[in-house]
Amino acid sequence: MGVPYDAQLAGKVTHAEQLLAPWADAEWLPPMASRPEAFRNKAKMVVGGTLEAPTLGILDTERRGVDLSGCGVLAEGLRAAFPAIAAFITRARLMPYDVPARPGELKNVLLTESPDGRLMLRLVLRSTESLSRIRKHLPGLLAELPRLAVVSANLLPEHKAVLEGEMEVPLTADEALAMRLDDVVLHLRPGSFFQTNTEVAAGLYRQAREWIDELAPASVWDLYCGVGGFALHVAARGRRVLGIETSAAAVESARLSAAEAALADVAFEVGDATAVGGADAPDAVIVNPPRRGLARSCARRSRRPPSAPSCTRAATPRALRAISRRCPRCGPVASGSSTCSRRPGTTRSWCCCSGCVNLRGPRARREDDIRSETSCVPPPRPSLSSRCSPSPSRRAARPRRSPRRALIRAGAPLPRHPRPSPPTRSKP
Repeated sequence: MGVPYDAQLAGKVTHAEQLLAPWADAEWLPPMASRPEAFRNKAKMVVGGTLEAPTLGILDTERRGVDLSGCGVLAEGLRAAFPAIAAFITRARLMPYDVPARPGELKNVLLTESPDGRLMLRLVLRSTESLSRIRKHLPGLLAELPRLAVVSANLLPEHKAVLEGEMEVPLTADEALAMRLDDVVLHLRPGSFFQTNTEVAAGLYRQAREWIDELAPASVWDLYCGVGGFALHVAARGRRVLGIETSAAAVESARLSAAEAALADVAFEVGDATAVGGADAPDAVIVNPPRRGLARSCARRSRRPPSAPSCTRAATPRALRAISRRCPRCGPVASGSSTCSRRPGTTRSWCCCSGCVNLRGPRARREDDIRSETSCVPPPRPSLSSRCSPSPSRRAARPRRSPRRALIRAGAPLPRHPRPSPPTRSKP
């Protein structure tokens, strides 16, 4: 990649420490390193080229296919499977989708490998036209790739820059890929999110379990739980665990994992993590939010301060500020922090924090005080509507519209007033 991995990891740690500078008393744990090569368990390949010589990779500036099936960041099992998949594309007559001209059928190939080497293949198609040919030639592909456990077709009829569509057509008896991490088995269905670095994800789950076991809460919520990785790892006897996730497919997978492990006190529900609430607040909350970071409402769910946020580095300060408003203790402190290098060769990493993280000091600090103390986080960009709207001073100086003009703009009928009768003249 041009930069030694040790230098990459040191740069990520330095950046994370700068972002969390307001929490000066935080104890930094050793960073969680990754393998610099062959660490990625999922390949998202755009199909290009021709029917006789398809390419699996990306498109160049002229929208021509560039083959990346030998990319060094992909796991060896993924790279070994691509020749058989390319031959299957030719046999099944799956014409690569031509982005500029828009003919063709096969848009993307999504391939995932489990820790035990089993594979899940998803073919992103423009229509159902080729499903019969895929079913006809699928037994040959399964014989050539015995590790292939799950195959499905995803339908994306629209011409737009997205990876997959909403409709999934299963093509094999198994519809979920078993992902074994230590003593927990997670079931990954097509479309469910899973971390692309299996080793670092397993270390992240172990760290969360260690922190939760130290706190020994009686109840835990796992917000943005996905397929239940954190919830299933922190489950213990006498501990109620609830996972919340918007994806119904992910929740179904998490419930299957909990049932197989006979975890009666672990439940999963489909819902919005930012809207969950109620009087039965948990003792601890685990949040692994999307890249935009933790919603402030999620940080107010716990009765007690213990929380274990896992965010991208830029989103972590916002998460800690949100959690800080929930703790009744005093003293700005994050009891544990760690940097996880999830993608070597890039600047992406996780920040993992746990403990009491509040900003209460000698006085109750206002929102402006908290914002000024965490100036390392850039302010959010104003929305298009706010940038185009007039300033308050200009808005105040603008004359008010008459009620009649407002009715005309709204298309409402105007009130009819009786016309006054003309004055009468008396006869001489």
